[in-house]
Amino acid sequence: MTEKLQEKKYQSLSHGLGITGLILGIITLLVSFIPCFGVFAYLIGIVAILISLIGLGIAMKFNHAKGLLIGALITAFIGCGIAYSQYSAMKGTVDVMEQEMEKLEKEAENNK
Repeated sequence: MTEKLQEKKYQSLSHGLGITGLILGIITLLVSFIPCFGVFAYLIGIVAILISLIGLGIAMKFNHAKGLLIGALITAFIGCGIAYSQYSAMKGTVDVMEQEMEKLEKEAENNK
C-alpha cells in the first residue's frame, strides 16, 4: 500500500513539473518573439528547462509518462534558441554602431 501511495505521489509530482515546465516554455516561446525584450526570455527558458529536467528524472526513475516533460523541454529549448538569436542580432548591431562611432570620432579628430 505504501509503495502505491509513494508511486502516485511521484507521478503527480512529475506531472506537475511537466505542466509547470510547459507553461514556462510557452511563455519563453511567446516572449522570445518580442523585439528587444525577447532577450530576457532566455532566463525564463533556463528555469523551464531545469524544472522539466527534474521532472524527467523523476519520471524516468519511477517509469512514468514522459511526453509532457519532453514537450516542455522542446518548447523551452526553441524559445531559448529564438531568444539567443535576438541577443546575437542585437550584439551584432551594437558592435557595428560602435565601429561607426569610432570612425566618426577619428574623422572629427582629423578634421580639427
